[in-house]
Amino acid sequence: MAPKTFPPVPKTCVVTGGMGFVGRRLVEMLVERGAERVVAFDIAPKPEDATDDSRIVWFQGDLTSQDDVNEACKGAECVWHIAALVGPYHKREMYDAVNHIGTLNVINACKTHGIAKCVMSSSPSTRFDGNDINGKRESELDFPKVFLQEYAESKAKGEKAMMA
Repeated sequence: MAPKTFPPVPKTCVVTGGMGFVGRRLVEMLVERGAERVVAFDIAPKPEDATDDSRIVWFQGDLTSQDDVNEACKGAECVWHIAALVGPYHKREMYDAVNHIGTLNVINACKTHGIAKCVMSSSPSTRFDGNDINGKRESELDFPKVFLQEYAESKAKGEKAMMA
């Protein structure tokens, strides 16, 4: 059986939320598939059990700081924006600061550094208004007029900005 091949990945990448569960695995996969430099950007410090690999830059910074996001994105070809403030535990202002303004900071950094590729992870909650959505495609779902949680509303604002 022939080994499985994957499409090429960009040589220099940034992963926002790079110290989280999904982000860490994405960082590792990008390196495994040929990335030469991956910046794992997160407000959390480098995990104690993180891989020591010269191709990975563990960058502790704040998504709500345009300066931090700009610094992390220098030289990147692609940004995977998966960082988010989640859960029902935070104040509305914090959701907006991280999930909306943080996304605007990523967009601005991409423009500043000429990064043409940005992959954003959003949430199904950005389309959920309490009605049945079973069997519908994303293209059939609009943003609700009233959101069920502050998280969903802030993610929807970020998603709209990214699509624009």
